[in-house]
Parts: sequence; C-alpha cells; structure tokens
Amino acid sequence: MNANDLIDAGYKKFQDHLKGADCAYQKRIGSTRYFINVYYYDFRKHDINAKECFECDLCFNMVEDAHDQIRLLFNCTDLTIEQLESKVEWLFTTLGCSDYE
Repeated sequence: MNANDLIDAGYKKFQDHLKGADCAYQKRIGSTRYFINVYYYDFRKHDINAKECFECDLCFNMVEDAHDQIRLLFNCTDLTIEQLESKVEWLFTTLGCSDYE
C-alpha cells in the first residue's frame, strides 16, 4: 500500500489535525454505507530503523442514530488496498451494520 495506490483507488487526501499523521486519505463506500479513513505515518524520520505505517479508522452505524467507531491498525506491508477494503466490507456485513447516514 502506498499513497499513489490510495489515490488510484479513489481515496481523497485531507489534512489531519488530530492524529498527527503525515498524510490522511478518505474514501466513501457507497453513497452512505460507511467511510474508510487511512492515516499514513512515516516513523523513519524519527528512527532510521523504523518503518512506515498505515492506520485505518472506520465508522459503522451499528444501531439507528448511534455510531460505534471501530479502529483497526494495519501495517502498510501487510495488506493491499483490495484486501483492506474486503476485510472492512466483511466486518460491516458480519456485524450487521446499516448505512452510515
């Protein structure tokens, strides 16, 4: 996974002011199904032996008018964007979530 792959897959770059990420990307799945936020951290700038990391935030609507937030952390070398999106869709379906809005 890398920034160009995210852009090519329809993720939009946005400015993150809360998580301190180096970059942040968001993709809306369906018209209101759910959102995937991906935060990129480059820890190599702090430690030459460190790695890059992508953190994924999801917000699913578990019950009407209530949003349960699920945070997942994926190492950038572990998943492709397709694998990430497949896992997120599996979680959404398995948990019986409804559209976000």
